Amino acid sequence: TLESRAISSIQQGLQGLAPGINISQRNAAPGELSAISIRGVGSLTTGYEPLWVIDGIPTDQRNAASINPADIESIDILKDASSTAIYGSRGANGVIIITTKKPKLGKALVNVNISSGLSYVPESFRMEVLNAEEYVQYMTESYANRGATLPAEIANWDGVTDTDWQDLIYKVAAFQNYSISVSGGNEKVSYLMSGNYIDQGGVTIGEGYNKYSSRIKLEYRPTEKITIGLNMAPNYSTEEYRGREWDRTPYYPHVQAAFMSPITPVRNPDGSYAIGVANLTNPLEAAEAYNETKQRFRMLTDGHVSIELFDGLTFKTSIATSIAFDKYETYQRPTGINRSRNDLISLQISQNRSIGWLSETTVDYKKVIGK
Repeated sequence: TLESRAISSIQQGLQGLAPGINISQRNAAPGELSAISIRGVGSLTTGYEPLWVIDGIPTDQRNAASINPADIESIDILKDASSTAIYGSRGANGVIIITTKKPKLGKALVNVNISSGLSYVPESFRMEVLNAEEYVQYMTESYANRGATLPAEIANWDGVTDTDWQDLIYKVAAFQNYSISVSGGNEKVSYLMSGNYIDQGGVTIGEGYNKYSSRIKLEYRPTEKITIGLNMAPNYSTEEYRGREWDRTPYYPHVQAAFMSPITPVRNPDGSYAIGVANLTNPLEAAEAYNETKQRFRMLTDGHVSIELFDGLTFKTSIATSIAFDKYETYQRPTGINRSRNDLISLQISQNRSIGWLSETTVDYKKVIGK
């Protein structure tokens, strides 16, 4: 089901498919994580996000989002007491367990998936605004009723300029997803290797998301009783945003596009960006003046040894690592009426690194008595 849908992450694939799980998109920016809750809020101190477990490794939604949907074998969702009984307080908000595909014995099997799509902001989702003629008429009557002098920009409208700012900042965004996997092996050695590339454009100018991910699974069985396995899944992604809101509205082109007057041209005769009647920031300038780039590297690694001591009793020990490296760059410069001030251009760079370890040793006993 996941492979047949044009999605870039697992949370998009879960939308509308699993009962009891609520998924809402925080915003339309590509690569942005969704807000996910399982039957409401289960903890007062840890928020509402569930615990994610990938091939037995507890992790977070960011690592889950990096998985190639074509690599997923099954998804299990634990709710209520079933989640806390296994994972304790970490499972108070529920647990989403993802199991990736295992190597299949036999001749090498190659699987290629290609999907694409388009996204855009339809007229029904845009702010309904006045055109230039309606705007001039409204402002003329408004100033006349107040007995105020009509601003020169409105009184001297050339009768031609009619700028649709929302058309300028919104665009048709393309989505492309390419994945390939190779699986095979014999009774001694089996393998699965996969690669995935996703290119997702944003519906706002300057936004985009790219992801490169791969997975290697190897299993070696020197004897019928012993199995040695290795699972490695590195991925790298970049996200780029222009004119984000945060705490600086002048850098948010969506707001500026809704309030910018239609009689204002995109640029002045000298080539500089025009300023609106109410000294608003030009939406196109806002998109250029604020640029945020996020680079993320993630890798989950798991090595394990399983020994069948005797019929029904299996001893297994494993060690797993979770590596994360994030780099954020934010660039901004003065816009609109602030261009004439001595405000400085700023560039902020921050980095985060983390490494987590998990070691587990288990003994399983399974025995069927009778028919």
